[in-house]
Amino acid sequence: MNRRHWMLALGLGATVVAAWFAPPPQAADGLELSDRSIQAGAAKPRSPSDPMPGTGARTAPDEPEVLTIRARSVDAEADPLSELFASPSWASAEPKPATAARSSVVEPESTSPPTAPPLPFVFMGRMSDGGQQTYFLRHGDQSIVAQVGDTLLSQYRVEAVDGNKLVLRYLPLNELQSLDLGSSL
Repeated sequence: MNRRHWMLALGLGATVVAAWFAPPPQAADGLELSDRSIQAGAAKPRSPSDPMPGTGARTAPDEPEVLTIRARSVDAEADPLSELFASPSWASAEPKPATAARSSVVEPESTSPPTAPPLPFVFMGRMSDGGQQTYFLRHGDQSIVAQVGDTLLSQYRVEAVDGNKLVLRYLPLNELQSLDLGSSL
């Protein structure tokens, strides 16, 4: 630690010691703040007809504005904040008779059988090597070389070539799909 750090640490220590032994804060009239709130006649409690504190309106020019502290009410209905986290009335556990009749008539949702997603491949080209056809496909940024019988992306199998279409089987649903190969050369 250099000299600057020692000076900062010494100043911090002196501040902590001074704050520890400092006398309690005094109000302008010489009373301690805790005594001022207890002193009889310092301020009267606010009644419902009095203006709200902080609005600048006072009952008399010499009386300070004081926020009154109320004792906590044991009665849950008297305190509006007691049901702050209670279930809303529309989420009650018991259904009302009119609601129960309506909720018992539920229309069945039209569920269609699952279908294979669109093919994620784009045909790029083909090559013939001794009668064996090889197809070049693109999947995103990836190039794929495929032949009949190959499994692609572990979800598609190349089944056959039908004219200008490459027939692929979507394995999870065992559904056939075709990929257009363009015009033959």
